[in-house]
Amino acid sequence: MSRCSFFILNAARLYVKTKMSSRKLGKFLAYVLGRRPDEFGLALDREGFAPVKEVLKAVHEREGWRFVRASHINELLMAPGKAPIETRDGLIRASDRSGAPVHRPAENLPKLLRICVRRKGYAAARENGVRAGGGRPLVLSSDTGMAERIGKRRDASPVLLSAHVEKALEAGVVFTQAGENLFLCRFLPASCLDGPSLAKHLKRLGPPSQKQAAEEPTKKQEPKRPGSFFPDLSSPKARGRKTKPRKSKDVAWKKGIRKIRRKKNDFDI
Repeated sequence: MSRCSFFILNAARLYVKTKMSSRKLGKFLAYVLGRRPDEFGLALDREGFAPVKEVLKAVHEREGWRFVRASHINELLMAPGKAPIETRDGLIRASDRSGAPVHRPAENLPKLLRICVRRKGYAAARENGVRAGGGRPLVLSSDTGMAERIGKRRDASPVLLSAHVEKALEAGVVFTQAGENLFLCRFLPASCLDGPSLAKHLKRLGPPSQKQAAEEPTKKQEPKRPGSFFPDLSSPKARGRKTKPRKSKDVAWKKGIRKIRRKKNDFDI
């Protein structure tokens, strides 16, 4: 087999393998977004969209799909025929959403729901509660493992909180069910949250790292204005040049000329 034929054969094999991988990925994303988003801890909006970044993090949790990147999604969209997914402004949804779970008012709620928060935000959560942000709802789960999976997408070691449903309902919280084990809301008051001791958490969090301490400014400096120059008076150069002692005006050759002139004047007299 010639070298040219060898390269052509390898290119053909790679093309077939890539095409099969794209089809497999398309079917997988259609299942994730169009059938069981709750199985992956994803809460879709009213139009069936979810942020691409969140979907990729959820997909990477499944063994064998950690290679998927945004470029693979773009390849699916550019492939001939109808794509199994649609994207818009950083969001993604399945083209066929007929089998997706419908969001409905939650009924027969469990006594406790789980949610994770970032370590740095735990103290604020215990004091002020947890509020949804960025146009996305809070996602809680009746399954502790699922709540931890969702939390680890934002923090490597999140803090697990328990939300007492009865107290939350008394405070006016409205829960929406988004699948088998997922529940959504906009706000959780601090009175319904339970978690590890705050003192133990701060001890576990520990003091700021050396890098963070180095980044903290030790002295407040006045911001420099554009085009301005502030000399450092502590440096020898900024103190100005040293004044040299002036030389005497009576230079030697000038003295000689004056002496000759005096002698001439004396002769004329």
